Amino acid sequence: MATDPSRLDETNYASQLSEIAGLRAVPSVESDWSDTWYRVFMQVSSISFVVVDARKRIQRCRELGADGVTNLVAHLSMSPEDAAIIRSGATILDINETGVRVFGGRSKADFIGQTTNRFFSSDCTALQSVADAYLQGQTAFQQQATNHRLDGSTFETLFCVVMRVPGASDGVWLAGFIDNSAELRQRALTDVLRDELTHVSRISTLGEMSASIAHELGQPLATIGTSVQAALNYLNLPEPNVEAAKRACGRVAAQTTRASEIIDRVRGMASRRPGTATAVSIGELIRESVSFVRHEFERASIALSYGIEDENLQVVVDRIQIQQLLVNLLLNATQVLRDHGSEMPTISVNARRDSHRVVLEVKDNGPGMAEDDLPKVFDSFFSTRPDGLGLGLSICKSIVEAHGGSIGAFNRTDRRGAAFVIEIPLLEAS
Repeated sequence: MATDPSRLDETNYASQLSEIAGLRAVPSVESDWSDTWYRVFMQVSSISFVVVDARKRIQRCRELGADGVTNLVAHLSMSPEDAAIIRSGATILDINETGVRVFGGRSKADFIGQTTNRFFSSDCTALQSVADAYLQGQTAFQQQATNHRLDGSTFETLFCVVMRVPGASDGVWLAGFIDNSAELRQRALTDVLRDELTHVSRISTLGEMSASIAHELGQPLATIGTSVQAALNYLNLPEPNVEAAKRACGRVAAQTTRASEIIDRVRGMASRRPGTATAVSIGELIRESVSFVRHEFERASIALSYGIEDENLQVVVDRIQIQQLLVNLLLNATQVLRDHGSEMPTISVNARRDSHRVVLEVKDNGPGMAEDDLPKVFDSFFSTRPDGLGLGLSICKSIVEAHGGSIGAFNRTDRRGAAFVIEIPLLEAS
């Protein structure tokens, strides 16, 4: 049974298009255009279809291939003359009514006889790439493209081409365009909303840690006050003790730096800024994250243990987002241990290499998670706490996936407790 063109899967569109076209040979330039499959494409389809004569483009591709060109895209970037031939080397033979409407025309006459490059943005690489695909012997091709309507406005499409069909005339290509501008706009809006939600979550987390932050700042400030007073006392002696006063001033300088670092960490976590990926070592990430919640461990008498295989393992990540992820997991574990009064409460943070990824584990020795809850812990608005919003772990999942990684929640098998396992791609040495 023939595939219905209105139900094509965009992810495999070119191969399905080739399958449909293969039901009957693509007609030659001079052929009668009344074949059944052609009527499906050109008269009743809801997808924009264009038939083009690409013989000029093919001829130049073959000439370049004979000259030893194997990477056409790279060659065209260095040869504007050949690039112009490739881009303009296809002429529109026919276009369906959907294409006429999508590209802003009144009738087919607005398009037939035009070169296809008129309808592609000058910085779009689709035409060079499709020619390279033909040179490499491929039968079909697809790529995201930026197209122009007749009035000059632009829109985004999934551009798909069938270049070779057994028994078909060589040089007649069938191209399809799926307008996915709305989908891309929606995706961009979703990304903005996700970033906003991630930022709000960070602010909320900092609010929960306000007592810890105040305590962290209180320690260096208290030491600064004590040291300044000591320095004054040493200098006010009948015989001033300058050396002791210098040592006291040294303590002031050290604690001032410590207080500044605490403020910088909090400011970084609270800031709203575009994500920036940088190379950072796993050991540094973990220890900076732990510094945010150290006082929470002390308040709940929780022991912390590390199992970092190689502190110098590096990942390319948004430092603030990964810190947010780890802080969230550490705070969750702290709250569970505190709420359930676990005996000898302990949290362990482990890191090890597994092939091309680093595996981070945050484990506790609390009550563990209900088996029915495990599949839902990363769902938005799911929480086992009465006062929980159910967003923290959902945001953790989105952060990890945005970095090309994964996160899972498990009950420990070595003892009672829960474990969260994060995998992030390593920065491989070049």
